[in-house]
Amino acid sequence: MNEINGLIWPSPDGAGVMDEGLWAQTIDVATSQGILASAPDSGAYTTEYAEAAVELLKNRGVDTTGKNWRRVDVTLNLGGE
Repeated sequence: MNEINGLIWPSPDGAGVMDEGLWAQTIDVATSQGILASAPDSGAYTTEYAEAAVELLKNRGVDTTGKNWRRVDVTLNLGGE
């Protein structure tokens, strides 16, 4: 989970809010490599619901940007101990 958190935080616009440029880049790669047969229609990209959720969480005092998150050092031991 520590490594996954490192992919999420920091999230300047709030967790779950997609960057439109990165969305477009993902679509370009997926269509050019045949992962998608065609690009989704223009209504496929929206941040409306994520932004509403972030706003609700912020109003409840939840850190949605990860500004205070710090990676922790994790030691992996043989056998999971």
